[in-house]
Amino acid sequence: MVRIAVCDKTMQDCIALENCLRRVLNPNIVIAKHTNAFSFESYIEDDIKGHLDVAFINLVLEDKRGIDIAQQVLKQYPHIKIIFMTETLTPVKDIFLIQPQYLLIKPYEQNYVTDAIIKTVKKLDEDKSQYLVLKAKYGRNCIISIRLSDIYYASSDKRKLEIYTNEEVYEMNMKLNDLEVKLPNQFVRCHQSYIVNMDKIQMIHKDELVLYNDEVIPISRSRASLLNEKFNEYINVMQEE
Repeated sequence: MVRIAVCDKTMQDCIALENCLRRVLNPNIVIAKHTNAFSFESYIEDDIKGHLDVAFINLVLEDKRGIDIAQQVLKQYPHIKIIFMTETLTPVKDIFLIQPQYLLIKPYEQNYVTDAIIKTVKKLDEDKSQYLVLKAKYGRNCIISIRLSDIYYASSDKRKLEIYTNEEVYEMNMKLNDLEVKLPNQFVRCHQSYIVNMDKIQMIHKDELVLYNDEVIPISRSRASLLNEKFNEYINVMQEE
């Protein structure tokens, strides 16, 4: 199921785009239609907490520039794919500030809408292996997306989970076991309370490892042998590639 939100000048415009999209993906889409920036942003931030795949945004709206809307959305939810629409090419010079997936020129032509959504869905599938998308429960319920390559390690204390990147710590109510099954093979459990990204390991000692940010992570005796085995396998695979 692909979750889509459209922000265009009129409801008639929104429906025209919806009809084009449904010819391609129906019934595998959910579409929310909005005719102003405030409604659109409130829907994403408050109603669905960022649980969205694709946002179609007109570059020129009455209450706000489409590029500004997109920048605000991506600042909080970088996993959302942006497709712009426009009637004129005048505002196009700014769109690549956010690297949109596609630009549609109105009135819509079915073949271009089809190409836009097919390419975007393919990119969504590819990004599932690059981002960790979780429901966070700190401050307010929302969706957070973390680039896997940015993660150094995760630690837990009972149901309090913390995910550490070089710039930020993400806190949520989640068991480390539940996080472990969502992570790819580059992550390894080195302790009952720690999972580390093997890309970030600088060196391994007998009972601890050092990451490239100089963090020191404990290694439990029961997991030391398996950790070394997985790390050696991982290094060999990286060298072959």
